[in-house]
This record gives sequence, structure tokens and C-alpha cells, in this order.
Amino acid sequence: MKQLRLTATQAVTVALMSLVIMGCATTTQPIQYQCERGTHLSANFSTDGKLVEIAIQDGAQLTLPAMPVGSGFMYGNGRYELRGKGKAAMWSVGRMATEHCIALP
Repeated sequence: MKQLRLTATQAVTVALMSLVIMGCATTTQPIQYQCERGTHLSANFSTDGKLVEIAIQDGAQLTLPAMPVGSGFMYGNGRYELRGKGKAAMWSVGRMATEHCIALP
């Protein structure tokens, strides 16, 4: 069996590429949001900021892609939308009125 030898530069490049690939799939600690009409959301943001995984208290789970925004964050898919800044967020479902939410400590 032939042994593979890498230069130091190649080894570092492989290691960094592995971290980037792994980083795309990892997520932060879930943030719990309590909304004004009783909706409870658990939001797990990807470390690269491209996706958020939402779990709703009724058992529904969905993944929303990031959307362009000037400040704060916004994720949505045309039906569901989570946007906010800091601890404050707004949750929208279809044509229903938007709920104001706050991140729990």
C-alpha cells in the first residue's frame, strides 16, 4: 500500500477545509422564543447564518433559509418568516398577523 505524504501547507489546507465543511452543518445552541399569542419557538441558527431550524410547540419542524436584511436577521420561505434583532423577534405564518416574540434567558 502506497503511503500518502503531504507538505505542511497541504496538511493545513486539508485541515481547514474539513473545519469549513463541518462548520456548515453545525448549529448554535437553540434559542427559545415566547410570543405574545402564546406561540413558543425553538430556533437553532446555523453557525454560517444561512439557515435556521425552527421547532414549534405543536411539534412542527421546519428549516428556513436566510433572507437579505439591512440589520438583524431574517429567515423565511414565503409562508413562514422569523425576523428580528437582539432578543426581539417577529414570527409570521402566511397571512396571519405577525406575533412579537422575545428570547427567553
